[in-house]
Amino acid sequence: SRRRHTSSASVSWARRCVQETATRKRMAEDRDKVEMEEQIKKEKEKEWEHTRDKRVKSWRNFRDTRLSGKKKGKYETRAPQVKTEERPDYAPKIDGKPMGINEDYKKAWKQLTVVKN
Repeated sequence: SRRRHTSSASVSWARRCVQETATRKRMAEDRDKVEMEEQIKKEKEKEWEHTRDKRVKSWRNFRDTRLSGKKKGKYETRAPQVKTEERPDYAPKIDGKPMGINEDYKKAWKQLTVVKN
């Protein structure tokens, strides 16, 4: 064997020291990482609480304008006006009604209800 000059006890001791050092280093890194995450979490919570009044005020303004029906501004969106269809008097008519209006389904339904009774 190559390790004739070292005893097995000292090798295991040296190996154990290296392992313990690595373990301590890893544990210290993990501890630092956890502390950093906790600090970031605390900062986010603090910032969230700091902006709370602003968020609440914004929500209340939105809610109040929706409930009161006030105009929001010149860029407000509205539904378009409904225009009724107007056909000229000379447009063709079928059964006294303007062309394109089909109410055959009403006649068929009336016939079905009469047949059933």
